[in-house]
Amino acid sequence: MKKTPISLILISIAWSFYPSLAQTNVEKFRGEGSINLMFSFDHDETKTTDSKTLLAALLVNKVKGVHEYLAVYDTEVEDKDDVNYKNKNFLHLRYYRHITNWGFEGFFQRSEDDFSNQLKRKLWGLGVRKTIEREKYSLRGGLSLFAEELRLSSEVEGETVISDLDMNRFNTYLSLKQKYLTVTVYFQPNIDDTDDRNLAFESVLTFALWKERVKLDIIYNSKQNSELDIKNHNFKQVLRVKW
Repeated sequence: MKKTPISLILISIAWSFYPSLAQTNVEKFRGEGSINLMFSFDHDETKTTDSKTLLAALLVNKVKGVHEYLAVYDTEVEDKDDVNYKNKNFLHLRYYRHITNWGFEGFFQRSEDDFSNQLKRKLWGLGVRKTIEREKYSLRGGLSLFAEELRLSSEVEGETVISDLDMNRFNTYLSLKQKYLTVTVYFQPNIDDTDDRNLAFESVLTFALWKERVKLDIIYNSKQNSELDIKNHNFKQVLRVKW
């Protein structure tokens, strides 16, 4: 039986316009059978303010025969002058059943984010997935349908307006995974409004610093919507220690 490796991931440097660790690594860790802890702490003190930001994340991938389970959770809290005024939570659950190079998957995702105008998001759906394995790389693609609930915040004439949206989206994605690089592109049009489209890009560049024990991941993530006021970017470096 294949043993499950445990990785402790330490953050060496982290910059982000839309902070999140877990979302960027889903495709990279698929099929690896791993448990990963990620965390980051930032302290910014000036003459007038004292700000602390704490991020912690857990990613678990379990492969058992034809069954694969993936769970991702991360939380981020910002404290300013001893007052908690910003927080972010993300949960992603996915089940995948392998059938030769094809498979079926179901997923659920929920997020809350006071850092952006996308305050809450919930989605669930079903899909099919194809994997092509080669000696030096693997290519993965998928098609799915999911229901999405959004709560957005916007400013109108100086006042905050909260909007709740319900929609159904078609999702297609393509991912290239090599030894040192994982790149994934997502395209998610609204079934009822083709002018409303999500486009996301994720990449992870990995350098082995000491055999397979210590690795450095350079991560970039971006997401934008063609109709809603949503545009997020994320860039960070992660030091990963495995034993």
